[in-house]
Amino acid sequence: MTSLGRPAEEMDGPDLCMLHRTTGLWCPLCGGTRATRELLSADLSGALSYNPFAVATEVLVVLALVRWLVARCSGRSRLLASSGEMLAYSLAAVLFAVVRNLPGLWAYLGPSLGPGVLG
Repeated sequence: MTSLGRPAEEMDGPDLCMLHRTTGLWCPLCGGTRATRELLSADLSGALSYNPFAVATEVLVVLALVRWLVARCSGRSRLLASSGEMLAYSLAAVLFAVVRNLPGLWAYLGPSLGPGVLG
């Protein structure tokens, strides 16, 4: 399989997450760049295998932007996200980070980033 014209064996790049590089723990968005690359190649299952939370984040960002644009076009002013929405997102991110770092759960919450896949 190729992704954006690159062979599959060339797709994995360096580990850019400072949290993972220094502690070995996966942050909520570790694998998000790879997931986005797979989404741009129309490979939803590949994207979800890298990081389902990053895919959900991208969907939420698009929905928030559409909602904001609709409000602006109709003459209303609104924030991109309310404080309650940001609090809910932050809690979900913390919960996902904790759960994905529990032993063995990487196999379900990002198997493409599991032990041995990245150095």
